[in-house]
Amino acid sequence: MSYTTKYTVPFQSVSGIDYEVFIDVDGYEGTSTELIGGGDVFVTDIETGDVLLPVRSGSATLQVFGSDYLQDLYTSNPQEIRVRLMKGSELMWLGYMTPDTFSQDFSRPEFIYEIECVEALSTLKYKKFAETTATITFIQLIKNAASLAGYNELYLNASVCGTMGENIYETAYISCGNFYDELGEGMSYYEILEDIAKYLVCSTFTAHNGCLYLLDYSAIRNSVNGYYKYDIAAGTAAESVTLQNGTTTHTLGYRGTGATLTRIPGKNKAVVNCSLYEVENILPEFDDEQSVFTIMRPFEDLVKKEKKIIRYYNQPKYLFYQYDYVTGGRVITEQTAPVEVNNIGSAFVRTATYSTKDVPSSLSFDNAVLVQKYINTTGLNNDERLLVGDKLFGVKSGTIILNTNTYLSVSFDIMRFGNMSFPDMYLPYQSNPSEKAASDTFFNARIILKIGNYYYNQNSWVLHTTGKPPQSIVGFTVKKDQYLFGEYYTNDNMFTYEIGAGDLNGFRVMPPPVMLVGELEFYICYEAAVDDSPYDKYWQIRNIKIDHAIQNTSETAIYDEWVKDGSKNDLIYENEISDNYIEEADEVDLKICTNPDYKLALSSVLSGSSYMGNIQSLSLGKTDIAENLILEKIISTFSEPRFKINPTISIGLKPYSVVTDEGLNGVTFVNCGGETDWKMDSTQTNLIQL
Repeated sequence: MSYTTKYTVPFQSVSGIDYEVFIDVDGYEGTSTELIGGGDVFVTDIETGDVLLPVRSGSATLQVFGSDYLQDLYTSNPQEIRVRLMKGSELMWLGYMTPDTFSQDFSRPEFIYEIECVEALSTLKYKKFAETTATITFIQLIKNAASLAGYNELYLNASVCGTMGENIYETAYISCGNFYDELGEGMSYYEILEDIAKYLVCSTFTAHNGCLYLLDYSAIRNSVNGYYKYDIAAGTAAESVTLQNGTTTHTLGYRGTGATLTRIPGKNKAVVNCSLYEVENILPEFDDEQSVFTIMRPFEDLVKKEKKIIRYYNQPKYLFYQYDYVTGGRVITEQTAPVEVNNIGSAFVRTATYSTKDVPSSLSFDNAVLVQKYINTTGLNNDERLLVGDKLFGVKSGTIILNTNTYLSVSFDIMRFGNMSFPDMYLPYQSNPSEKAASDTFFNARIILKIGNYYYNQNSWVLHTTGKPPQSIVGFTVKKDQYLFGEYYTNDNMFTYEIGAGDLNGFRVMPPPVMLVGELEFYICYEAAVDDSPYDKYWQIRNIKIDHAIQNTSETAIYDEWVKDGSKNDLIYENEISDNYIEEADEVDLKICTNPDYKLALSSVLSGSSYMGNIQSLSLGKTDIAENLILEKIISTFSEPRFKINPTISIGLKPYSVVTDEGLNGVTFVNCGGETDWKMDSTQTNLIQL
């Protein structure tokens, strides 16, 4: 954005400090106009609430006096009009005009106009996550959010770190898929900051003097004052700094009366819920919302007395292939909007088959991929046909994390069919019920399976970056006396109960030698079958599925009844605090989690080439998984009643200030928001005991 100042509002506080409010408009190219401030010229408010609040944002009210109707300050864009409070060259507050809130007095020629603003942090509610990489680090997520809000500096508490004291913001990373819902809608960056703060042992994001802070109130209370400072504009590496500001309320000076002292009761129970965001369907389901019905073809099998309805769809989540032969070679087109299969290639269809002797009242359609292998019988003697390894169907299914203990299974059904009597019609359909297998008969398809830079090569995962990718052969069996054509067959099962992979069934994909993180790509490819038969002119592929299971070779898992661990239940951590109190502490819901069972879950925090396990909290003096440390934080916060006071004091408290009061000997408070009147040089603050 390109901001230019359109209005300024200078004023002086009661103690003689000169301030100036700048109203900057994106895309404005004129000069600035000075406005006269109202009586309560600039008042800011920082969200109050207890110490476990993950994001503490704020708002402001600007008053101006005038006789001109400032309708040009109406905006529907949350960041079109920027508002800055400056003390000389020092930025004291950064925010934006609240969208869709224009209101003025219309009864007098002169009036007070109140401009509502929100702190820059709040505008992140309108900024959606849109990264396309496989994974992203915590620091990049935070930097993205800070840049979108307009902050140039970050201060991140170093009290939460790796087990060896390493900078967790740079070592911890997570799948970008975690921040998209099932419909592909990105989370807001405000929500992402909330989730990061909660995972980092209930820390708190807040803004101060135009900078973004991540605070740990327990660390502040215990004088753990190390921070990582990031200059976003300069793009420099983290700088280790110490921020410490202890003070007393009497030293700051009370302003006015009316301060109250209250007691916050303790809590009897702490609960942490982990939303694992497990991958239920590795491959996307048929997209009913985005698919477009294009054409329909009915065909009749005169031998079996059946009618087949084929409806073609554009299917944007899948890839299909068209093979066109030209002089000197062929052209291969990859497409999500396939044309009708009257040429070599594939298309997405929905099919229904019913008996013409007993016509149903309604039809039930199946999703399938329709493949034509050659044009006509004369094509059997030339090159105008599918070749071994040609892609028929493909999908790129977003980021996946595959651990070294996890099997995959690939399964799909294939039906082969054609028509000997009418070779040149649009997809003629007729089976040959008299053609049965004289003995067990076999045919194959091929697959390509890729995660990151690793491909599966029949028996193992291999690193592959250039050249033709490895393919695996998937086998099908037609048993003796079964029909060769016109029937669906599922690929052969390679799993046994002794493997310890539960009820997986189909082509076996072994666990990788290292954790794989990256976008999953999957393709079904052609393998020559019974090409001399006109009944094998077409393939119809359905029930395409990739499933997974964590290997468990214990005797209980192998020999007992297998119950698939596919309930997708969240993990719940809880602890009793004290029976002396009535209420439970608010549950902490995590969308960024530890993955103790190494499930296929997008919410899993990663570090290096493995899942993040234990982390360290310097303020608690403990090392454990984040969820247990969060429980510890809740217990330490709510195990006893605490004092809260809201005195009006002179401006000077910082969000990381430690506050004591001479009237409450031995009680330590932290600054948890409040309201500041900049003209009056006063803050009604919310101080909570830790």
